[in-house]
Amino acid sequence: MLPVRLRLLGIEKVNEDLAIFRFSCGKTLKFSPGQFCTLTLSGTGRLDQLGVLAEKDEDLKARLKGFSNGKVTRAYSIASRPGIGLLELIIQKVNDGGLLPPGNDGKRAGIATTELFSWVPSLDVDVLAASAAENDVSIGFGRFTPPDNRIIVLVATGTGNAPFMSIIREEYGFEHIEKKWNIPQKHRKIVFIHAVKRLDDLHAYAGQLIELEKMCDTFTYIPLCTEKGIEEEKVYLKEKEIKVLYAENVFVNRQEKDRLARPNSLDPNEIDSLVKKKTLASAFQKITGKALSPSLHYMMFCGNPYTGTNIEKIAKSLGFSEKDFAKEAW
Repeated sequence: MLPVRLRLLGIEKVNEDLAIFRFSCGKTLKFSPGQFCTLTLSGTGRLDQLGVLAEKDEDLKARLKGFSNGKVTRAYSIASRPGIGLLELIIQKVNDGGLLPPGNDGKRAGIATTELFSWVPSLDVDVLAASAAENDVSIGFGRFTPPDNRIIVLVATGTGNAPFMSIIREEYGFEHIEKKWNIPQKHRKIVFIHAVKRLDDLHAYAGQLIELEKMCDTFTYIPLCTEKGIEEEKVYLKEKEIKVLYAENVFVNRQEKDRLARPNSLDPNEIDSLVKKKTLASAFQKITGKALSPSLHYMMFCGNPYTGTNIEKIAKSLGFSEKDFAKEAW
C-alpha cells in the first residue's frame, strides 16, 4: 500500500452539514462501483496542535480513532464512476464527535470533517492506493458490487447513497464533465430508495436522478424523508418537482432501545409488527408495480446500522438469503 497525493478541485455545499468534495491526481482512478477509498489528512495547524495535546493526554490519545502524529485517516465510499480522473465523495459533517473541544453551541465536532469543511480548493490530501502505474492508480477497497443480472434494489440512508451513486452512474453512463447521462444500450434495471433526515439533503443528487428516471424506464428513484409533515408531498428541489414519501411509511430507521431512555426509539415489538405487515414490500409493490422477490431482485443496503438491521429482518421475512442481500453499515 502506498499514499498518492490528490488535489482538492472544489467543494459543493449542499447545506451547512453536507457537501460534495471533488479531487483529482491527474491519473485515471481505478476501483469497482460500490468500493470505498481511504484518505489521510495532515499538515494543518489544527491537526498538529491536536497531536501535541494527544501526546500529553493518554485518554485523549486513546479516543482519537484513526489519528497519529498529526494525521487523521478516514474511509469514505466513492460516489463517482470508475475509470476517470475524478474522485467524488459526499460527506456529512460530524457535529458531535466528542473529540475536539466544544464550540459555541456546546457540540464537539469530528476531527476529519472539521478539517475538510474548512478547506478551500487546491489543498492536497493523500489517498491510499493498492497500486500505482504511470497512467492510473488503484484506490478502491472492499467489495460491494451487485453480483448478477437481477433487478438491483438499492436502499440507502444519509450518505450511504455514495456507493450507490457510483453503481448507478457506471450502469447508466453518467458523464462527470458534461454532467449528463449517456445511457448505454445494455444496462441493468435499478430501483433506488434513499431516505434522509432533512429534505434539503436530497439536493445533492436528486436533480440528476430525476433526469435519469425521465430518460430511462429501467430506473426508479424513490426519495424518502423522516421530517414530520412529509406525506407523499410534491416538493421542488432545484426547480424540479419531485414526490417525496414519509420514510416511516416504507421502513423504520429508529434504533431499537429502551423507550424510556430514548422516547423516539423503537419498541422491540415494533419491528416484528412491521415484518409481519411487510411494510417495505407493500410500498415497493405500490410504487413499482412488482412484488419484491429474491427470484427477481438483489437487495443492497448502505447507511445507518439500525436501519440496516431492520431492512435485513424485513428482507429475510420475504425469503431473501445471504446470496440475495448485501449490507454495509456504519
